[in-house]
Amino acid sequence: MKNYFSRITQDHWCSKNNLQKAAHKVAMEMDRRIVTSDQVESFKTEFKEKINKINAEFSRCKPVKLDIERDLADRGDIVFWADGIFHLCLFLAKENI
Repeated sequence: MKNYFSRITQDHWCSKNNLQKAAHKVAMEMDRRIVTSDQVESFKTEFKEKINKINAEFSRCKPVKLDIERDLADRGDIVFWADGIFHLCLFLAKENI
């Protein structure tokens, strides 16, 4: 079974409003987790649900868009980001040989 670990790789931006602060907090909650391959979809769903919840809570702000893609380097990693707020990677752990 494949294992992943989540890690924020970029979060140096200054929040412009309370929604962006809340989105950064959500990213911190999702950071430093170990996720098995069968838990990846539930990790994505949980992340999306948390972002949707804060978007509804701070409805006067421009909604945060969470983008999720496979890493372009084709190492099996999954990238999550909200432009100007955070960049989090779900890194595929190497197996011991």
